[in-house]
Amino acid sequence: MKREPKVGDVLTFEGVEGRFVVEDTWYGGGGTGHGPHDVYPDGLHVYCRKLTPSGNFDPDGDKLEFTTSGCFNNRIGLSQITLCKRRMVRTFVWEN
Repeated sequence: MKREPKVGDVLTFEGVEGRFVVEDTWYGGGGTGHGPHDVYPDGLHVYCRKLTPSGNFDPDGDKLEFTTSGCFNNRIGLSQITLCKRRMVRTFVWEN
């Protein structure tokens, strides 16, 4: 993948079965250490949900949370992510 994931992107991952839709992304989690130059940058946090085998959204699907940058243990490099050609859009409807 050549760019950071965005909300609505449908992704696959090396070693993980199925396709996932990105539900949310945000930068954060950085900080400083005890040394004068210990600076840990914010990272891009990505929240995904697994789609059904037919490719439909499943509100109860498995969740996958990871970062693509920063100093975090749950980091997945962009080279391990494949962007599917399909993209999903979430629609909200007013209820009375």
